[in-house]
Amino acid sequence: MKSSQKLGLIISGITSVFISTAVVTSTCIPKAQAIPKKQAENLVVNGVFAADPLVSPYDRTRNNPFISGWFNSTAADVATTIFLENYTVDNAENYSLSVRLAPRYDDNGPIFTYISQKLKTIPGRQYELSYYLANADDDPNKNVFQTYVGGKLIDEKVNVGFQGFTKYTYYFVAKSRTTELKFDSKQRSYWYNLDNVSVVPVNKLSKNEISKPEPCASSIPAAKLVFTTFDVPNAIATDAQSINDQGDISGYFRDSTGDRGFLKQGSSFTTFDYPNALLTYANGINNQGNVVGSYYQNTVYHAFLKQGNSFSNIDVPGLDPAFAQYFSNQSARDINNQGNIVGFFRDNTGTHGFLKKGNNYSSFDNPNTTYQYTIANGLANPALS
Repeated sequence: MKSSQKLGLIISGITSVFISTAVVTSTCIPKAQAIPKKQAENLVVNGVFAADPLVSPYDRTRNNPFISGWFNSTAADVATTIFLENYTVDNAENYSLSVRLAPRYDDNGPIFTYISQKLKTIPGRQYELSYYLANADDDPNKNVFQTYVGGKLIDEKVNVGFQGFTKYTYYFVAKSRTTELKFDSKQRSYWYNLDNVSVVPVNKLSKNEISKPEPCASSIPAAKLVFTTFDVPNAIATDAQSINDQGDISGYFRDSTGDRGFLKQGSSFTTFDYPNALLTYANGINNQGNVVGSYYQNTVYHAFLKQGNSFSNIDVPGLDPAFAQYFSNQSARDINNQGNIVGFFRDNTGTHGFLKKGNNYSSFDNPNTTYQYTIANGLANPALS
């Protein structure tokens, strides 16, 4: 890395300021006070890039190019140039990632690579787009960063110098029910980092709008919660995934040998690996103590069922192993008390949910999704008759 400068935080961009009057009538609020608006929901799926692990699911020596919710133009390539990185706006060390958009070439020199996502929008509605962008290039040489909304180029940054995370804000009006958001970049020697992408509807208060008061804090009883923390002994990291009615907890942990499954019963831990697997991830558990998850073996991810000390493979039938070498292609995510299992699998058309009942498998997709990405994470227990 050429640059040894520390990337800082800079805030800039387009801002809009307005003043409104709030009328408050409530006997339990002793004096006039501002009523905070409910924050608008971000239309961008995984806009903070924290939904995935940092390490590539098929090569532990590389950072992860698979970014949930986003299409990565280089994800399927062995020498991928777009991947997740633990360099972020908030400088968090764990579970906070950004996307690195690094150089890529063909015979004619640097070429564009991109990430994109299709958003559900309302035609005629105004939206605010914001993101943070950093650049490691302290000797600008034909670097380009482009922002597209709905197929239209709304901003192009050329020969950006070295900068820490800088906030950029734009406004656009949706033309259809689906609007593509796309970030396109080209670098010669260095890279961009993108983080905290947000698209929210713009709802400005009019001067005569009346805001309803919030309930008195004293009238809402505080929830009495007890938090218990735990770690698998000697683990570098512990990730609890599921709990049954008896309080048994399943999950996975990382130690010096890799990622492994665990079962916590009371204060006792049982650790396990699928036989001959490089990595083992335990996900769901039912009241019988049966555990489902995934394991990594021979460059392919598989689904498993653990009953007592016995393991069985429960792969979705017909998946192409060649395709699975480049994608975390399947995982069992949960099991109910009847032994039914749900999870997801990937094929050349996208990511799909599956349900396993006995020996029968059925697949399904969310009909309302704007991109082919459906993951089943939980399964209910039918009511007793």
